[in-house]
Amino acid sequence: MKPLILSLLVVFLWSCQNSTPSKANKKPNRAQLIQSISGSKKCLFYFEDFTETGKKLNVKIGERKQQIIILPFKANLSELEFKDWNFDGFLDVSVKDKASTGSGGDVHQVWLFDETLDSFTLWEDISGRLSIKLDTKRKLIIGGYREGWNYEVIQEYRVVDNKLKLKKSIEITRGQNEKGEPWEKKSINN
Repeated sequence: MKPLILSLLVVFLWSCQNSTPSKANKKPNRAQLIQSISGSKKCLFYFEDFTETGKKLNVKIGERKQQIIILPFKANLSELEFKDWNFDGFLDVSVKDKASTGSGGDVHQVWLFDETLDSFTLWEDISGRLSIKLDTKRKLIIGGYREGWNYEVIQEYRVVDNKLKLKKSIEITRGQNEKGEPWEKKSINN
């Protein structure tokens, strides 16, 4: 009789330990990030799974406004970048697309903060471009790509009314002469 009671007690304790709480008692377990995007405006960011390959970025702007941004790829809060991509004084949000690889460089998705709409909007001029970087001193966006060792393009853009305007393009061609000595030719278009 004692082994039966002891067995029932072990099973009972094991089932209590491994039971899941009801949905009413379960609190969402998600990481959140609070980011100031201007002197007076703060945003709360958190992710939810959307599909097997995508995420839903939830944004609470200020005290009332909420927005959902759909990412076609998985990302974490630590991968969000807050930069003033269009040099308007507000931090924008960007995330590197994990599909970007190789010598072509990184691909970012960028959402600009629009003060009049009080929300973030996808910046299609820059999202999906290869190897974009900010030059905050000169207020330029630098882009470009490589085709192996022998061909490279570097482009400098100004931002005018949230549109990219090409300022300068540099094409670099490399090779070797018949003696095996390297040569380089630059072509600059203003």
